[in-house]
Amino acid sequence: MKKWIGGLIACSTVLLIIPLLSGRFTLVDNMVEDSRIWMSDVVIAACKDDPLGGGKDLKLSILSVDDSLHQSWGEPYITPRQKIAEMIRFAAEYHAAAVVVDFDLSRSEAWGTRTEGDKGLKRYLEQLDQAPAEQMPAIILLHDLRQAADGGKTASSYLRSDSSLADNRGNIFWASSTFPQEDDQLIRRFNYFEQVNWDKQRNIPSAMLLATEMAKHMQHGLSLAKSKQEIRNLIHSMQSESLPMDNQAMPIMLHENHASGIEVKPYFQLTDKKLSPRYYEGHIVLIGSMHSLTMDKHQTAIGDKFGVELMAHAIATMVQHGELKPLEGWPVIAYTLVLLVVMSLILLLPGIVSILIVSATCALLIFFPLSIYLYHHGLTLDAAPPILLIEIAEPIIPFILMFVLNVSLIREKLQEAVEHMKFEWSGREKESDQ
Repeated sequence: MKKWIGGLIACSTVLLIIPLLSGRFTLVDNMVEDSRIWMSDVVIAACKDDPLGGGKDLKLSILSVDDSLHQSWGEPYITPRQKIAEMIRFAAEYHAAAVVVDFDLSRSEAWGTRTEGDKGLKRYLEQLDQAPAEQMPAIILLHDLRQAADGGKTASSYLRSDSSLADNRGNIFWASSTFPQEDDQLIRRFNYFEQVNWDKQRNIPSAMLLATEMAKHMQHGLSLAKSKQEIRNLIHSMQSESLPMDNQAMPIMLHENHASGIEVKPYFQLTDKKLSPRYYEGHIVLIGSMHSLTMDKHQTAIGDKFGVELMAHAIATMVQHGELKPLEGWPVIAYTLVLLVVMSLILLLPGIVSILIVSATCALLIFFPLSIYLYHHGLTLDAAPPILLIEIAEPIIPFILMFVLNVSLIREKLQEAVEHMKFEWSGREKESDQ
């Protein structure tokens, strides 16, 4: 009985007391966060080939510039503006609902002087912007966000100067695509918007947010014109004092493209085929580079991904599941209590080897399957307590058990020490009296 109580106290120390220390001690905070990130990466890697699910029909396509196409263009450092216009026109002609252009449009293709390609792309986009709303998709272009001297961010593009493209009134919308990079250089999340100091705008919505809103409006049967108006309302509300959302980075449910329902087709392959006139009807089409020379490639928990793929996965996450949320309420309480009892019993096993083996077995048979099941439903299970149980509790368990199981011995030793001190003190008093 005493051993079971000792194990219960040891587990309570980790499962109940340690989490309460979060935010107070750097060592505890770092171990808790590292445990969560590690477990999250393991679950994501285990689910990368499983269907994303969610029960919502999302039409999401990537029109890519792959190695073959990039080589045929002469492997330019900056994507030719004429080619970008062609790809946008292709998606628009096949009735895409929205086209996200994942190319840097902050500078001209000649690094200064505007070429005919620059001017042609600008003229074409202006025509698209002024076209009837029901005849054109929403075209989402990306700002180039840079660090400003005052510590904020600025946004610029040669397309915005002296142009009607400088606002969000027509079919052209401006957005950001910044993904926060973690300390280990991996990308796991995306922002709803970016805060900038430019043109009196404080917040620029992310392309992922605008594309997600467009997809949701189309799924609810709104027309192209009405969907765009709803996006404009959202952009306007983001400049108010009370934002409709906070800018907490949202986790991306990273899967392989086929598992997320993301269709990836190189541009040149589609141009050689006879397609249905409404091939992209209702689709969110992302245009971006997916070739070996691009700088837009990032490390993730499931390997390197191109920027356009990360955008697609972020959109799929939001449309299919909404925000990836932690498990809350009574299920967490029940989970913690069960874990408390189970791990208390495990810690009673003789020897650290047997404790680690049984703990790992329980994690493989219970914790991992449960985490994967919840992940498929857009929920996360906090992995910090069971991992901290091994990382923190194990070294201190012998001392805790020794203290609990040997209280009487400790009392005896303390009494002996007190008696010994009294004896010595009385002896010194007698010597001083003499």
